[in-house]
Amino acid sequence: MIVFMSMSSLTGNAMTMVSGFLVAKWMLPEELGYFNSFNIITSYIILIQLGIPSGLSRELPYYMGKGEQERVKEFASVANYWSQVLGIFSLVTSFIVALYFILLNDFKLGFGIMTIGLSTFEAFYVTKYLKILYRSNTDFNKLSAISLVSSIVAFAGIYWVWKYGFYGLCMRAAGVTLVNWILTYRWRPIKTKPNWSFANLKVLYKVGMPIYAVASMYGLWPTIQRTAILFMGGTKALGLYALATMVDGTLQTVTSSISSISFPKMSYAYGQGKSFIELMKIPLKFVGISFLLYLFVLAIGWPVLPWVVENLLPNYVGGIEAAQWMLIVSLISILSVFSNIYMVIKKNFDRLKAYTAGMIIWAIILFYFHYTAEFSLAIFPKALIAGYLATLLVDLYFYRNYYFAFEKGQHLN
Repeated sequence: MIVFMSMSSLTGNAMTMVSGFLVAKWMLPEELGYFNSFNIITSYIILIQLGIPSGLSRELPYYMGKGEQERVKEFASVANYWSQVLGIFSLVTSFIVALYFILLNDFKLGFGIMTIGLSTFEAFYVTKYLKILYRSNTDFNKLSAISLVSSIVAFAGIYWVWKYGFYGLCMRAAGVTLVNWILTYRWRPIKTKPNWSFANLKVLYKVGMPIYAVASMYGLWPTIQRTAILFMGGTKALGLYALATMVDGTLQTVTSSISSISFPKMSYAYGQGKSFIELMKIPLKFVGISFLLYLFVLAIGWPVLPWVVENLLPNYVGGIEAAQWMLIVSLISILSVFSNIYMVIKKNFDRLKAYTAGMIIWAIILFYFHYTAEFSLAIFPKALIAGYLATLLVDLYFYRNYYFAFEKGQHLN
């Protein structure tokens, strides 16, 4: 499983990096920034999920570990209902709005809004429901295969970008969404029909909302940052920052893969009554290897990145420094995998405290430089570094408390 996921991840990352560079080469920062602004809108729309997917991601492996398969199917059924309602509603609404702007001959805005609809449908139904059903080692291999195929489709889709520019980006996004949906649905390990149950939905809400509320702060952190860049620097600045986003997105694929594997395994182990140390050991090896890999990428990427951009992407020279600092952001963020322990033992308020500390430090640094110096994209990843380090320090404090609580035999949730 580890070898297959690593190879597929590396292959997918390579294709993502190459296609990202080609897209940037063929498009001006202003046009790419305009397209990315629609992705920002999508990130805000998916907040209406109310934590149901988060509850499912925690309860599914937990009850699998307890051997209560009927309970697993009940939760999967109601989450299926919820995700389809949100996904289809978002898709239909966006297409109606898009049609309105197309009739007004504003084709770019119309196609951009269509892309929002497809992206939100994928987020609600594919990412936040279907992929959560994949919990075993065999399932993770299938997810890796799906990710690899999606990367191949995205890579092939750069032809549309070369041919049609902005509209090609929309077509490419639609193609990736379609492939993700078909494969993830076809290989889903738990096959249940959507079934409304207020009682089961209430359970998932009570478990998932605290997890989701805290995770949303962390997940929206980069989105809020991109929003600030858009308002402070315009679409060109957002387009230039795409270089940093590309670097971070490529490396974060590894972090996300480790988190998606370790979290259900930690929940499963907690259901079996494992100790705190045993829970934290689950992601330890993955994190250690990835940290060394990120250090190597940082050592090579920092001096090489300017040469690559100046020769291949001259329109994006203004984003080099931000992309270099983003290498350090990715290095630090790999340690966030351990914070899955908050969700496993239902200590999400502590996670909120850690995130809040980090965001306060991030905001202070960002506003200080904004009002005392000229606009610079490099300030944003630097502020993230300080914020992530502050979060990590608070995390370590809570991990220490949990360790002693487990040693005393205290049940934390």
